[in-house]
Amino acid sequence: MIFDRQETYLFKFRAYMMAAVYPLQALIDKPVYFYHWLENTVSAQQEILAENASLRVRQLLLQAKLQRLLAIERENSHLRELLNSSSHLTGDVVVAQLSSVEIDPLTREVTLDKGEHDRVFVGQPVLDAYGVFGQVIAVGPFSSKVLLINDGRSAIPVQNNRNGLRSVVAGTTFMDRLILLNMPVTVDIKEGDIFVTSGLGGRFPFGYPVGRVVSVKKKSTGRFADIQLQPSANLDSSRLVMLIWPSGD
Repeated sequence: MIFDRQETYLFKFRAYMMAAVYPLQALIDKPVYFYHWLENTVSAQQEILAENASLRVRQLLLQAKLQRLLAIERENSHLRELLNSSSHLTGDVVVAQLSSVEIDPLTREVTLDKGEHDRVFVGQPVLDAYGVFGQVIAVGPFSSKVLLINDGRSAIPVQNNRNGLRSVVAGTTFMDRLILLNMPVTVDIKEGDIFVTSGLGGRFPFGYPVGRVVSVKKKSTGRFADIQLQPSANLDSSRLVMLIWPSGD
């Protein structure tokens, strides 16, 4: 080593030896390089997988928040519609929320979060932002049960908004169908006619929308026409409704 430091003529020989040894050194280093490359690759892949999982969780949370915001927006829109409708009503009005829905397919009843404590009474009219929703049939201290107008037990005196013709609308248990009872085949009723409460019977005040005629079938062999209406109220989607106290109650 001392000789090598002092003499320069061995530089070329040393260079030849390093060149000869380099392939062997490279071959020895290959497994080490491969191990480090594999370690870095696996580590990066794990980081990517962890980041993807975190992003998926965040996406789900954001989607849930978005759906909640959309629901709140729909509810606020519905509240605005209720407030707009209530401005046309006479008497006191209280907004109630559905707390449960009857699961029996042949029964159309819902439960509201208002009861005797809120002066709710049996027979009280219930509306949503678009029309007659039903009437109260049972009252508890803090809740009440409502029979929807499409229930088979429901019947409401109505009149045609176009010509004043009076009739009775009954439920069919189908969510989107009502029928007019005992209307002769000669009756002047057309598709698109709007029927409102007539005020007769002392239950529903005059003028609240009940339904729109969607089908008029007059059989030549029968005495009565088959007339079907679509309810004005959103019976299958409204969560907020109005309990009304007509003037004088």
